[in-house]
Amino acid sequence: MAAMANESAHLQLYDVSSTTYPAWPTQPKSLENVPYFQATPENLDDLLTKAAHFNTIELKFGPSDCGTVNNTRNCTEACNDPESLFKLNNLRTCIQLAAASFLVRNKTYTVDMSNATTVATLESYQVPNLTTYNATGVFRNTARCLSQSCAVSSLGNCTDRIQGLANIRITGTMDNLENIYSGLSNYCDYFEANINADIGGPGIIVSYLLQTALAVMFYLSLKASTTWTRKLFRCLSWLSYPSKTWREKLRKQGESLQSKVSCSRFGASVVSSLAEFQEVQIYFVASVQIATLISFNPMHPNASSVNSDSYGSALANSVIVKTLSISGVSCILLTQYTLQRNVGLHWWYIFVIMTAVLAMAIAIFAIRGDLMPPADALWNKFMGDAALNMCGNNPSPMTYCRPNHVPYISAIYNTTGTYIVVYLGIVVWVGLLVDQVASTVDKLAGRFPWLQQKLERGKQNVRRKTWLEQGAKEWENNSAWTWCTKIGWIGIRCFIVVYWIAMEIAAIWMVLGYVDTTLILVTSNSTIEIIDSTEWSFGQLIAIMVWAPTVVKYFYFIIFGVEEGFEERIAKNYTIARDADPDKPATRRTRHATLPHAATYPLAAGDTRRSPSGPDEEAGGGASSGTAVEPVRTTW
Repeated sequence: MAAMANESAHLQLYDVSSTTYPAWPTQPKSLENVPYFQATPENLDDLLTKAAHFNTIELKFGPSDCGTVNNTRNCTEACNDPESLFKLNNLRTCIQLAAASFLVRNKTYTVDMSNATTVATLESYQVPNLTTYNATGVFRNTARCLSQSCAVSSLGNCTDRIQGLANIRITGTMDNLENIYSGLSNYCDYFEANINADIGGPGIIVSYLLQTALAVMFYLSLKASTTWTRKLFRCLSWLSYPSKTWREKLRKQGESLQSKVSCSRFGASVVSSLAEFQEVQIYFVASVQIATLISFNPMHPNASSVNSDSYGSALANSVIVKTLSISGVSCILLTQYTLQRNVGLHWWYIFVIMTAVLAMAIAIFAIRGDLMPPADALWNKFMGDAALNMCGNNPSPMTYCRPNHVPYISAIYNTTGTYIVVYLGIVVWVGLLVDQVASTVDKLAGRFPWLQQKLERGKQNVRRKTWLEQGAKEWENNSAWTWCTKIGWIGIRCFIVVYWIAMEIAAIWMVLGYVDTTLILVTSNSTIEIIDSTEWSFGQLIAIMVWAPTVVKYFYFIIFGVEEGFEERIAKNYTIARDADPDKPATRRTRHATLPHAATYPLAAGDTRRSPSGPDEEAGGGASSGTAVEPVRTTW
């Protein structure tokens, strides 16, 4: 080592066209040219490590480095003036120059003037003579700034090592530089990226949890009241009773129990509340999406007014709101699937607004890297909020500390529901669109008897249960073409069944990803403080009360009945009627020609009907040459 000390190592400087700074979590575009504070001790550590082994040191300068208050590029002026020293791109470069200056003074290193790039960089950036460079002043100003920021900043606490950094005697030895590095490296240890309460406050998170819980509850309740009971008895019949008679008896019992559950107040309440819940959650998620697109629009002049007090805070706010704006669609898709496939409700109004919310989620996903306030606008905001005189009237350097819990932010943004919702959501939406269009065509076909006849024939072919037996007989009669046709129908039926099962599984998977995202937020007290009891404000309570009408009316329907629940909410010329057989094809959503002002609107099993009473009905006493259904009032 002593022999090597007699030979000075080389120090080279490079002017690079673009400096790739260490990436922030998720690397938004607005922070591409903003080095976080931890890059300063990291680069200093790299320099000291190379110096300890007498390796060549390369200092790289980017186009944004050494900028002065006059917007010129001058390292001498930028590093000596505290006003420019603590700008975003200068502190890291000036600290490296100060450390390199001590190495040159100690004759451990010499500037490689034989390198043409080094000479050009010295001139271009007006790098001072390192033998006379005010390295002590740079370190002293840095220590004072950090000490003051620790004393007055609300962004986090500092260790005693940082507090005492201002009292360290600057000598420039390797041990002294190591002590300075140790203090700088601990500066951001207790940095807190404060989350906007309107984005990740306790009421907001609880509201997301309620949305998920209600979506899952309605899904499970509807499946239990429409299909699971019957299927459970069917499985038990095959497992418990080898006798065909007993199996048939048990299956009939299951069908009877399923019918009773479906027609009960419980079943009717689920169906009656589901569409309203879907509408509420669609507008809830849409409001979050619209606020995201407006508040985090980099081109919007007020995009920085999101109550962020640091770049880490702005980044965390952006990540959370974008993730929830995208993942929130998962519950909507599951509920829409339940409405269409289990309830049979094909309402274009609900489908269109659901599609709009999904489209906004896809748009947010596509431009997620751009949805971040501009770095310059945020810096100006930080300067206006809390400028420190020891830092040249700049904000605390802690404003550009990187959040310490990077895996937390990356886990929310990259590995949970966002990708699943976008890609699987499109697939599920296509299936729902096909189902919606098919239902509309089926309804319109009722106006054209010839078209309805062909559709019914196709449905019968798909639903027939004796394809194999008939196909075998036709094969014996050499009806090969007919046999192939039947095989084709079997394939179509199998494809339809498998397709919808896959769509249901995909919808459930998306909800699980959404639950995972929300649980990360709930359990994040050990990382970034999101759930804080002191943040329960008016906005938090309002966020929870969004779901109150749906929940209260659901239990009201169960206790007093759907008829009682809807009777007082409709016009007086309408009445609530219960259909004895809601699944009967002839009565589902039919309008009677002889009663132009009267109609019945049957819904799902156990639900109610609305029958408007018009003047024609009163005049005719409800009798006509056509068929009319008299609404019957019942007590639930």
